[in-house]
Amino acid sequence: MQINKMFKPALLSLFILSGFVHAQTASDVAVLKATGTPELKKVQETQAGSIAEVKAAQDEFKQTFSQMNFTNFAESPVKGIYELHTGGNVIYFTPKSEDRTGVIIFGEMWDSNGVSLTNESKLKAIKGEWKKLPIKSAISIGDKNAPSYYEITDPDCPYCHSYHEWIKDYSNTNPVQRNLIFMLNPGHPEAPAKIEHIICSKDKEQAINDMFEQKPVTLEKCPEAKGIIQQHQDIVKSLGVNGTPSFVFDVNEEPELIVGFNKNKVMEAIIKATEKVKASELTKPDATKKQ
Repeated sequence: MQINKMFKPALLSLFILSGFVHAQTASDVAVLKATGTPELKKVQETQAGSIAEVKAAQDEFKQTFSQMNFTNFAESPVKGIYELHTGGNVIYFTPKSEDRTGVIIFGEMWDSNGVSLTNESKLKAIKGEWKKLPIKSAISIGDKNAPSYYEITDPDCPYCHSYHEWIKDYSNTNPVQRNLIFMLNPGHPEAPAKIEHIICSKDKEQAINDMFEQKPVTLEKCPEAKGIIQQHQDIVKSLGVNGTPSFVFDVNEEPELIVGFNKNKVMEAIIKATEKVKASELTKPDATKKQ
């Protein structure tokens, strides 16, 4: 996403200053607690004031948008704007001013380096919720000992076809384990039957190749497909993903969400995952050594 050059210096200063102040506050509190200095009271009062502001903004939001359910109401990276999670998505809220009532904002926050601050907030939520999601329902293909990641995909999505063609070739020399989570798109009415075929096929890798390469086959059916497809929709909703393909890497520690098939970003994430697997293997005790 391109940001007007006029605003880059201002945005950069804003976020650097915001992060610096936050880091300094946390550091100051630790030092003041350790030394018992009287300044601790001032810092605590400042923090209490900030908490009170968030509480007041949250109460106002509840009154203004009483029908909207949400979680994780907190300060956003921009002073005066608050963020909240609803249905896996992040939206923003500004309290009332002299000329208008509170306003909600749909969209993403980006910094001058092209980093989505909205996605970072989503990832924090994903980290806490990921293990609670039915991710075992993902359709896994590839080398079980290779770097593993999750794809949110659709057999009738042309961008997913491009990714599939690329990863199939790439994995010939760089093995990976793909875990597919299918997202239903109302604009692709034939996709559910293809997804069911993949779920019900004994050879799932061949079925995925057939569907993503648009080969004519007799579609398989089975009773368990409906439940698995629903589990996949629950995952997609919880992640707040609304486009395919999307990818989740390194979910057990610091999850990274990549939306869209950006070949460089996906390859970089796979390389990082590969390095992690190799590092893990080096630290394993040698079972062949005699104790």
